[in-house]
Parts: sequence; C-alpha cells; structure tokens
Amino acid sequence: MSTSSLATRLYARDGFAHAYEKLVVFDTASQFAIISQDEGVSSDHDWANLLTCSSILAKGKRPEFEAAALRISQAVLSHRSTESVECDAACVVLDMLSNRAAINLAVSRELADPRFVDRLPFHLLAQYVGRDFSQSVSSQSADFLRLNRFQQDFWKAIDSSQCVSLSAPTSAGKSFVVLEWLKTRLNERTGSTVVYLVPTRALIRQVEEGVRASISQEQGDTFVSSIPSPVEDRGTRNVVYVLTQERAALLLPTFGETEKLDCLIVDEAHKVGDGVRGILLEHVTRQIVLQHRPSTALFLSPLISNPDVLLPLASGYLERVDLDSETVTVSQNLLWARQRLRKPQHWILSVWHQERERVLGAFELAERPSQASKRLPFVAYALGKDGGGNIVYANGAADAEKMARQLAELIKAREGMGEPNRELTDLVDLVKKAIHPRYVLVDVLPHGIACHYGNMPLLIRSEIERLFKEGVIRFLVCTSTLVEGVNLACRNVFVRGPKRGGNSPMSPEDFWNLAGRAGRLGKEFQGNIICVDPGDDNVWKVPAPTSRQRSTASRATKATLSKKEFLIFAANPSLPDGSKESLEWEHLLSYLSIISKREVGWAETDLLDILDEDSTMSLRSAIEESEAWDKVDVALATRNVGISPASLFRLIEYFETKLQDGVAVDDLTPVLPESEDAVSEYAEILGRINKTLAAAFRRNTFGQALLVVSWMRGHSLARIISERIAWEIRAGRETPLPGLIRSVMEQVESVARFLAPKYISCYVDVLSFVAKQMDSETDLKEMEEVKLWLEFGASSKTQLVLMSLGMTRTSSTFLCEIIVETDLGETEVVGWLKAQDLDAIDVPNVVRREARSALKRIGRVM
Repeated sequence: MSTSSLATRLYARDGFAHAYEKLVVFDTASQFAIISQDEGVSSDHDWANLLTCSSILAKGKRPEFEAAALRISQAVLSHRSTESVECDAACVVLDMLSNRAAINLAVSRELADPRFVDRLPFHLLAQYVGRDFSQSVSSQSADFLRLNRFQQDFWKAIDSSQCVSLSAPTSAGKSFVVLEWLKTRLNERTGSTVVYLVPTRALIRQVEEGVRASISQEQGDTFVSSIPSPVEDRGTRNVVYVLTQERAALLLPTFGETEKLDCLIVDEAHKVGDGVRGILLEHVTRQIVLQHRPSTALFLSPLISNPDVLLPLASGYLERVDLDSETVTVSQNLLWARQRLRKPQHWILSVWHQERERVLGAFELAERPSQASKRLPFVAYALGKDGGGNIVYANGAADAEKMARQLAELIKAREGMGEPNRELTDLVDLVKKAIHPRYVLVDVLPHGIACHYGNMPLLIRSEIERLFKEGVIRFLVCTSTLVEGVNLACRNVFVRGPKRGGNSPMSPEDFWNLAGRAGRLGKEFQGNIICVDPGDDNVWKVPAPTSRQRSTASRATKATLSKKEFLIFAANPSLPDGSKESLEWEHLLSYLSIISKREVGWAETDLLDILDEDSTMSLRSAIEESEAWDKVDVALATRNVGISPASLFRLIEYFETKLQDGVAVDDLTPVLPESEDAVSEYAEILGRINKTLAAAFRRNTFGQALLVVSWMRGHSLARIISERIAWEIRAGRETPLPGLIRSVMEQVESVARFLAPKYISCYVDVLSFVAKQMDSETDLKEMEEVKLWLEFGASSKTQLVLMSLGMTRTSSTFLCEIIVETDLGETEVVGWLKAQDLDAIDVPNVVRREARSALKRIGRVM
C-alpha cells in the first residue's frame, strides 16, 4: 500500500478522527487559563499512538493530513506531560513536514532539546540528514537554505518560468522566500532594476525595510528606494523600487521606452479587483510587462482558488505558471465566544473542528458590557490579558480609538498603572509633537494599548508595529489597514461583525487574510481567530464562518466592463462627478484608450472577452474614433493614467480659449507653495479642475487649497491640525477634537496625497502641452515636480532626499526645521547627518533612532 493510500485510510478511520478531535479541543482550551474547561475536554491522550499517526500523515501530502500531523507534533511539544522521547519524535515529524521553524521555536522556548538529533536511531538520522539536502537550495545568505514544501515549489517554479502567479496562506512564508530569492538574484547581477509593487503606503515601509535587511554587506551596491524618480549617479548599482501603483505611474514616464527591467514583483496581486486602484494596478502592471520586458514577473496573493486569473496581466510571457499551495505551517483555531443567556458577564467559548462546534469551557468578563461597543474589547481583555499578541479588529478609525480607550480604562481599573516603559514614553512624546498632545495614543499607550489605522503618520505606525511585535504593546486595535498585508504576527485576532469600507460586511477573502495574522511561522505554534457574538444577525450581516473558505480573485477591469453604464459613459464621456462609479469608469476608459494606441490587436486580447460582439465593436469605435485624439497625443495620456482623453480634451480646450483671449500662461501657472498668494491661486486651480477634469474638489475649495499648500510646504501634521483647530474656532464651530484630528488625517490622505497629485500634475502637464502647441513663452519646469511634492508632502529637495534615504516624512520634517539649506543633494545630506551630534538636537528620541538607522544603512550602501 502506498504512503498516500495509507494516510487516506488512517485519516478516514473513526478511531483516529475521535482521538484527533479530542486532542484539538484539549490543545485549544489549554491556551486560555481563564476558562473553566468543559467536562468534555480531556487531557488523557495516547501520545505514542498519535505520534505514529502523525508520522504517516506527514507523508500524505494533502493539506488536511499535514495540518493534523502538525497539530499533533506541536501539541506533544507544548504539554509538559509528554516524555522526552515523545518530544524527539515530534521534532522528527515537524522535520518531515519541512517545518524547521517550528522546531527552532520549540527549542527557543525550551520545549525541545536542541541535541535531539544526536539521540535519533541511525535510520531516522539518515533520513533527517537526507532531508537537509533534498529540502535545501543554494542561496546568497548561506551555502544551503532550508525551505518548507511550499517554498521549495516556489524556488523550482521561478527557476523554470518567466512568470509565476503564487497563491499561499498568509503564514506559509511567502515574504521570506521571495526576499531570499531576490537577494540571490541581485548578487548575480549588476545594474539591475527591480520594481516591487505593494497595495498601500502602509506596506511600503515594511517591504522596504525587509528588502534592506535581506541585503548582505557584500551587496552594498544595491539601493532601495520608495521615491518614484530615477536614482542619481547609480552607476552599476542595482536599484529596487518599492512603490504603490500610484507611485509606479509616476516613475514609469521617467524610463525610456527601451529601458529593460530585471524583475517585477506584485504583492497582494489579487487587489486588481479593488475598484479604481485595481484598474490602475492592472494598467501599471501591463505597461511594465509590455514596454519594459522584465526578465521575471511574480504575482503574490493569499490563498485564492484561481491564481491563474492573474497570468493574463503578463500575457507577453511564453513561460507562465500558477502555483497554488495550501502548505500548513501554523495551526489556526476558529473560535466562537457567546454570552450565556441571562448572565451578561458569563460567556461560553467553543472551537469549530471539521464543521463541528465543540465547547471548550466558560469564562467571565471583568465588567458588565453595559453598552454593545464594550462587548468586543471586554472579551478580548478576558481571553488575552495573560499575554501579548492580541489584535482587535475595529470597523473604522473612530471605533478603533473608542475600543483602545475602553481597553485602557479596563486595564487601569484592574491592573493599575504599572511601571513606566521607556520606549512607550518615547512614543508618547513623539505623538504629542507630531500629532497633538491630546490625541488618543497619549492616553492609551502607557497601558500597553495602541490603535492602528492607515491615516496615521508612518513613523508612529511603524513604532507601534515594532513594539507590538516585541510584546511591549499587548493589545492592538486595528482597522482594515491590517488586511492590506501589513505583516503583524499575533496569537489572537478578535472580531465582531467585521466590516470594510463603510457598512459593507467583510468579504471571506479579507476575513481570512486578516485571520492569517494569527499564528505566524516561527513566531507561534498556533493562532486563534475569536468571533464575538456570532449568533447575532444584527452584528454579523454575513454569518460568522465555521470553516476556512478559499476566495476567488477577480479583476476590476472585467467587473466595470460588464456594466452597461460604463459602455454608455465610454460612448459619450461626461465630466466625472467625483463618485466612486464615475472614477472607475474614467480610469478604465483611460486604460483602454492608452492601450488602443500602443498595442496592435488590443481588442483581441482577454481584455474585452466579457463583452458580446456588438458591444465590443461599439466600445472599440468609441475609443479609437474619439474626437479627443484630435488634440490629445498618446504620450500626454500615458503620463496621466486614470484621466480619460475626453477629460484631457476639455482641459486643452479651456487653456486654448484662455490663451486665445489674451490670458498669459503665467496667470494660469501654479505658484510655488511658499508664495504668499499660494492658497488663493490653488483654490482657483481646483475650481478649474472641477469644471474640466472631474468634480473632485466640490467641498470647500478654499479649505482644500489651504491643506494642499500646507502639505507641499512640508508643514508637520501637528501644525496642520493646529491650524484647522484655529480655523474651526474662528468659524464658531465646536467640533470634538478626536473627530477633528481624524478628519485632518483623512483629508491629508484622500485630498493632499491622492486627488491633488493626480489632478494638479495633470493640470500642469496639459498647460505645458498647450503652451508649446501655441508657441507661448513659458517655463513650467519648476512646477513639473508638483506631483512628487504632493505625494511626499514636501517641496524642499533636502526633505525629499532625506525620505529617499529611508526616513519618514515625520522625521525629515523635524530635521528640516534645523537644516537651513533646502536644495541639498544626497551627498550633502549624508554629510550633514554624519556631522551631527544627534543627542544634542532637540527632536524626539524616536526621530534620533530613525536617523541613526538611516546612517547605518547609508554606511553599508555607500
């Protein structure tokens, strides 16, 4: 009988199923000291028999078999009732599963003897040594790099194919193996360019630091940048750009048409289904693949059922493969927490195992959850108070701040203040100076609590993430930023009716992406996803899950194409009204219009295969025969992705009319942000944009212009918030401070860093285009960087250079208050940093640490 057949028969036996379920219930319940275990929870297990079963299942090569073998071996190591010989056997099973990370974790926690290999019988030792070779590859970081099964499959696939679409669980080790492969690749080459696309700014920093950390000292000729402009004086240096799709759209026009990239990596590639940003991601990816021909393209996604759907994004490659792996590296428990009837403080905890619910026991809340908003944080505190690594999911920034305060008050009442922590004190000091002295983090951080959402300054978010990973922060209340791939390992994830984007229930794809943070490879043996109030239909608009489900990836281009409203819009493009739908139509029309001019036979690709023949012909005619092409050239359209030729045409006609009426170009040109009349000038420009490109700045044009100018001037967020408070007071409004602070941070992201860069840079580009066409004398060169200024919140070259060296805007703002020169290049900025006594500079300690880290990196690269 084959090993696979034996594993199949074993797994189907009632005797094994009963013993395995009993183990899962006991192993899960044992994590929570607070619960009074149910009488059905038994600690009596036949460890020897279970280990024999696990050794058979480990060879079965099916996800459910591997999950059982992993659970059994980890349970043996976790429970002190087992013998040393049983722990040795458990380590052997983990090695059979190619999970050395779990063995190393057990050794670090003194659950396994590091010398267990010396005690193995000869035949097991021979197999152990053999696996060392069969499961290892040659890499830059070591003579041999030991990989798990999924990682081995990836390494083989990338060696044999030009394009790989990879789907694997969040805890499978995708980031690690990709960085190891990239490091080896860069070591073999010089002068290579890599573009690494990530879905959000929140992820840029993490990936950037990961790439930098993975590059050894011998690879000091590799420069890592998140600035979308060519690296000066790169020589033979390799360059890795870590960018969002918006930043990539800024970078690509600076490349020559024939410039060849070495590698394209698209992280969270399934985000091609995310509306406007998904369309832009597909557009940018297609442009890179078809125009710059990277030698290798990688698409990385969480566990989806159809990774092949992403391969058409790289249709120029002959060798393409989708790699779908369900490798199990960490056990995950799906738990339900429900209130006992008529007893608000008494709750029941149960676990779902193979579509069956098993009660683990009861626990009691520290206080009565008198308001519904207290139920989630109170349950999180009860089950997570004995250790760190607790993530509580909030449906928005306001909810996150409220729950953080509730947790802090609960800890203060039950545990007191505790000893001050220096790192938390430093972070509080930074928050006071970078945001506001009364911002919520000032009150909750001293209790080991933090909230985390996308609009926060990057440096503060990064410090929160670091202190959470180190266990200094015990509870982290997060919003959907965490779903975007921010790599935070934890023990427990607490959710209650999770939503994303207003009142939309969270999709299964996003739920399991969030849940994947519970129990990460090499950090935890298992992770818990705790669903609170799962039986309440008013809370869980979509029923709480009872088992893991794979999601299906889709492309936003296809979804938008399928709508009749888009075909009507494409036939007669009107001014976008600023709504989500109109922006999606505008982006897709821009995408299709550009490729229609750049690609012969574009309509015969997979792009339009969702349409019937008549609709395809009508759309082709509307795009290819649009009157906009009479005045818009493809280069102008390409530089302004997301803005249709019809909108560009309207702005061109506007400028032509103005110039023909005798208006000087200088009267239409944006002024430098430090100009005294900058706010009024930009208010007029936003008004012109509303009438020609899109009604994107309909609300309070003057207020939005003030924000845009302050942001470009490099003003700190704290200063912008203070100015907004003063504005509200003068207007006689009494806006609550927490909401006002969140509002400013949200407007910085949505207006100053998203809408304004897109439309103001288009305004400048079209004005320059028309001026040249009409032979009008003008010099707009100084304003060509406006999109970069808005994206990064700085118009000073010195500040931009500081950020290109890996420093955050927050730190660079503090330093630029001291540096006098505004036009320093990289060499001068590095020289200034090296010459400073950082301890003598009046900046927060966190800023000093970031400056020292930057200097350390610079010393390795230069």
